[in-house]
Amino acid sequence: MLQTIFNALGLFVDLAVAFLSDVGIVVIAFLFLVLITFMLYVLVKISLRSGNTMANRLDPFKIVSTKDTTTSATTTESSTNTTPTGQLRERDQMCVVCYDKVKNILILPCRHLCCCKECLDLITGSARSQGNAAAKCPLCRRAITSSLEVYV
Repeated sequence: MLQTIFNALGLFVDLAVAFLSDVGIVVIAFLFLVLITFMLYVLVKISLRSGNTMANRLDPFKIVSTKDTTTSATTTESSTNTTPTGQLRERDQMCVVCYDKVKNILILPCRHLCCCKECLDLITGSARSQGNAAAKCPLCRRAITSSLEVYV
């Protein structure tokens, strides 16, 4: 599938060069953008079908849910999770970095509750490896001086 896309891209470039003087650069640029957009759409759809979690984060219409609604813990809990408001509340509780785990780290001094422990470790480790003195909050970009684990 990808080979077909890249072959089509090569053919398109060859045709664009051949007809540059007849068609005009504006039309060719527009067609090239349409082709690139279509290729990105196809790649994201292929990744979504394969279960790639990075592609799931790129899909703006996917609502993340960590609770299994098939279990019958309580009737009210499962009914609130099926409503759009319940799903949005669940999404608001998810880590803003990975969207896989619940937020449980309070970042100081900005007091943002925005990420999970694993993502904070990645952020601080990345800052150290790049030679930066302090990691930055993913929401406001202030320097992180310390953090607290929050239990809800």
